[in-house]
Amino acid sequence: MWRISNRTSARLAFAVLAALTLLSLLPMAATAAPPAHWPPFAPWRRSEYALGPMVLVGTVAGLGENELEVELADWGWSRAHRWVTHQVSLQIDEDSILLSEALAPLTLADLQEGDWVLVAPRLAWGTPGVRLLYAGAPEAFADHSFRGRLVSLEGDTLVLEEGRRSDDELTVVVNEETIWLDGGRLGRPAELPEGIPLRVLGIEQEDGTVQAVLVTTGFWGL
Repeated sequence: MWRISNRTSARLAFAVLAALTLLSLLPMAATAAPPAHWPPFAPWRRSEYALGPMVLVGTVAGLGENELEVELADWGWSRAHRWVTHQVSLQIDEDSILLSEALAPLTLADLQEGDWVLVAPRLAWGTPGVRLLYAGAPEAFADHSFRGRLVSLEGDTLVLEEGRRSDDELTVVVNEETIWLDGGRLGRPAELPEGIPLRVLGIEQEDGTVQAVLVTTGFWGL
């Protein structure tokens, strides 16, 4: 268990460092716009949006060939400069994962200017790009987002401990279509260590289980 905790702490430190590095490299242009309504790095769970670190929130400002312009909705910035927002340019490639609000596969051509998007960015050879893009409102993303530490894995069923109480568990079901992401698009791992922090994008079923569309590590595959 100590080894898992140590690895998790190292991942957290790396995530913070990578976030600062990536944001310093993102090409931004200040533009006049109405005040933003959403934070760019939203906090945790459900009503507060279950995004975690390294998720950009904003609207589509422009579309090009394999390129996306996002106007960031910056809560902290808009408090000091109510009529200023920032735009970032992100590359889309074959490794980018694009999902609709209903978690169906998406293409760049399906997006329109003004659409809400949530983006987990990445750097590919120094160029900012999209690791994961969700086209929908932050609240909808939060409804599809689940996280916890792995308690058990049997066949296609994962049990996650959502809170600090041992009885606060979530059952997640995966299938052949489930996307596995850790530092890039990967196939399903042969095994997962108990206690590893996981995030799941999925659809909650009537029986309370979650059908997973995407399973990733604690920081959206960083």
